[in-house]
Amino acid sequence: MKAPWDLDLVVFEQNDEGLHDLRVGDKVSLEWDAEHTFALDGAQDINAGSDLDDEE
Repeated sequence: MKAPWDLDLVVFEQNDEGLHDLRVGDKVSLEWDAEHTFALDGAQDINAGSDLDDEE
């Protein structure tokens, strides 16, 4: 998906309930529940928010 501000996002379609297949260039609307989100501090490094478990 390409956002209006020219940023490419990777999107996986789930639970489409039999809707037609999407094609490159189709306009879409994305939405999700707030409880399924999280935010990261932009001042942190690239591993911020990662669950790194070195004890495996």
